[in-house]
Amino acid sequence: MAEESQDSKTEAATPRRREQAREQGQVVNSPDLQAALQLLAGAGLLTLAGDWFVREMGGVTAGYLTRLSSTEWTASHTVRLGQSAAMDLQRLCVPFVLVILVIGILSAFAQAGPLVIVPLKWNWERLDPRSGWNRLCSLETLMRGTIAVCKAALIASVAIAVVFVGRQAIASTGFQSFEAACGDAWDVCRRLLLTLSGVTLGLGVLDFGFKWYRHEQQLKLSRQELKEEQKEDAGDPHLKARLRKLQHQATLTKGLNDVPKATVVLTNPTHLAIALRYEHGVTAAPIVLAKGEGLMAQRIRRIAEEHRIPIQERRPLVRALYKLVHVGQEIPMEFYQAIAEILSGIYRARNARSIADRD
Repeated sequence: MAEESQDSKTEAATPRRREQAREQGQVVNSPDLQAALQLLAGAGLLTLAGDWFVREMGGVTAGYLTRLSSTEWTASHTVRLGQSAAMDLQRLCVPFVLVILVIGILSAFAQAGPLVIVPLKWNWERLDPRSGWNRLCSLETLMRGTIAVCKAALIASVAIAVVFVGRQAIASTGFQSFEAACGDAWDVCRRLLLTLSGVTLGLGVLDFGFKWYRHEQQLKLSRQELKEEQKEDAGDPHLKARLRKLQHQATLTKGLNDVPKATVVLTNPTHLAIALRYEHGVTAAPIVLAKGEGLMAQRIRRIAEEHRIPIQERRPLVRALYKLVHVGQEIPMEFYQAIAEILSGIYRARNARSIADRD
């Protein structure tokens, strides 16, 4: 059967379809948006704490310059300077790096949701050089490459424009002091970071929106797929009928096992049979232990005879109880009077036999 075209898939994705796609790792995730949020977080941190960072960095650098030995420079000087510089950089940069890392994790979680672990599977088609060449020369690859080049050109143009505008501030600083030069350079860097953050954030939002739209289109179903999914959710009617039949048979079998506990068995006289149990002070009302028709009714009668359970013929009453009451249920209130008369007769006969046996 030929694969259905995307144009025939007009039905919105169902929750089951979305869950299956997620289990296969098909989620919406834009690395461009994640990188833009990280860049924006870094620019915001540097904007808030940039003056402190520049002062600390300028002071540390000036300290290194003033502590340079006038004697011959040796390898031990280089090692000590490197260790000290590494510790200072760690002290100044680690807080920024941690915040940016957390922002990246949160942005990925916000886009794709909780982590989905997909088992690794071999895809031999990926190893076929022909399929790899087809993917490399496909229209989609060409479009992705063109978009990437356009993004890079846009970001580079914005960066050059910001630096070009700020060149006069950098040139006017001259050689007044190292701290002043660092401050002016930082102002340009801050404007550059904020501008690039805004540009990359806009590109990231567009990229995420495009991927979300394409993902939604891929998740759509055709009418036939929707019908098959609804059929699977509802279950095969033949299977459900088979299950109902098995459940009914199990209920009847359990009822036959409970017949020896019955107080009386009512018959129609041979087509229907119902076993009732009533124990004063234990059951609130007579309970149907078993019921059946045809062969099942004969089995109920035979078990009752083997256990010397009274059997009485009550045609209208049996037909009504068989139709209205299920196995395990109490009889309705409108049948209390009729059943009470039957039980009273059974108890009187039982008491009479007990008196006769004692005599």
